[in-house]
Amino acid sequence: MNASMNTVTSTVTTAHQRRVWPWVLGGLLLLCLLALGSGLAWVMETGHLGPGFHDGVHISLNGEDWTSDGPVTVLAVLTGLLAGGAALMVGLLAVLVVVPLGLALALLGVALGIAAALFSLLAVAGAMLLPLWLPLLLLWLLLRRKPAARMPA
Repeated sequence: MNASMNTVTSTVTTAHQRRVWPWVLGGLLLLCLLALGSGLAWVMETGHLGPGFHDGVHISLNGEDWTSDGPVTVLAVLTGLLAGGAALMVGLLAVLVVVPLGLALALLGVALGIAAALFSLLAVAGAMLLPLWLPLLLLWLLLRRKPAARMPA
């Protein structure tokens, strides 16, 4: 009965553990989609890509108007989307990888600097106190109890 209770307990505890990385990847995907959408909105609204961006082609068939922005607009929008996505990915890479690594290296450098300073202080203290260590070592050797000799079995 006790073994079956342990099995139930272990399955319950493992069921509640959640992984974080799918949420991080989902958030990054959402940020990419938002950036691409905002880039698309900017490209379509401003028209800073050149003269005639919104001109396109105007066709009138039997009194009905048909307009098209043409292939130049499609290429410009796709280029803007790709550039926005690439810029976002580079920015996220810098924020999520380069900045933490830089901070870790900086902290490592500070820790090594403090360790080197402490080591040098201890080395100087040991060298300065060397005349005191030798008499203390000799006194310890003279006053220590010798271990009892073991009898061969």
